Amino acid sequence: MKTCTATILSLICLISGLRGQTLEWGSEVFSQIVDSKGAELDNSYVFEVGLFAAPFVPTSVNTDDWFANWLAFDRADYSQTNGHFASKVEMADDGTSESLFMTPGAPSFEGLEAYIWVRNSTTPSPTTEWFLVKSPAWVFPTATADCCDNTLPVQWSIADLTPSDTPVWGSNMGRDGDGKQTQDGTYELQTFTFVPEPSSSLLALLSCTLLLTRRSRPQ
Repeated sequence: MKTCTATILSLICLISGLRGQTLEWGSEVFSQIVDSKGAELDNSYVFEVGLFAAPFVPTSVNTDDWFANWLAFDRADYSQTNGHFASKVEMADDGTSESLFMTPGAPSFEGLEAYIWVRNSTTPSPTTEWFLVKSPAWVFPTATADCCDNTLPVQWSIADLTPSDTPVWGSNMGRDGDGKQTQDGTYELQTFTFVPEPSSSLLALLSCTLLLTRRSRPQ
């Protein structure tokens, strides 16, 4: 009887296509998704959900190391016309992802807090735009190995962020994290950019001063 029951359950799972947990994540349709200048994001941006390899914690001081420590779980499709990004992905039996965009070799994501990272580049620069946010409510579920558990999909949305969920980088509904913007506003998602390092700016200023000094000398 136990063998029959196990077989029936396996058949149900194969027919339904459910294994592990299903994660649905993204934003509401017609959200205002803009860059640091207030312009709508285009399709050059990547929208990913994942986490950073422990014990790394992303801050404004270590931005050069973010991508090297980033473990992507999934990537979403983005519609500039609809102001919307979304994806639906299955968690594998080992707690990793069945997404084609998961970081190769990533360990189990089970029980870990998730981030959503929006970017047009992995390298910090004055033209790079980032948005990074996490929420205590965004915790990867526990995988249900071998079969389904008939639970509803786990759903995460930018719209669910609370006043205490200030982005690490960028802005959500006027709650500003690190980074720079030239257009302030209340948007569901606003990427922020970078400014040149002080040392680079100083070097450029000194170079200009030296050039002007040399030109002003009598020949």
